[in-house]
Amino acid sequence: MTFSPQLEAKFAKLLESYPTGRQRAAMIPMLLYAQDEVGSVTDELVEEVAQRVGVTPLQVNEVVSYYSMFYCFFLRPSKSRSSFSGVTK
Repeated sequence: MTFSPQLEAKFAKLLESYPTGRQRAAMIPMLLYAQDEVGSVTDELVEEVAQRVGVTPLQVNEVVSYYSMFYCFFLRPSKSRSSFSGVTK
């Protein structure tokens, strides 16, 4: 995934600010900055952040699904699945 040079600089600064072996702590700020640029958290973004902080995409998805501040289409139920049409009183 390609990000703007400004975002790449933010990512580099974030990763440098954590000691070796603790880069996963940069995951949430990286996701927030990337979401601001991309518009939502996509599968491709999850894979990119996972690779940069040294975790699996599943671990990133766990964080994304836990915090409501992340917007991603693949985790939100559609209206048709969440409605209870067909239930009579």
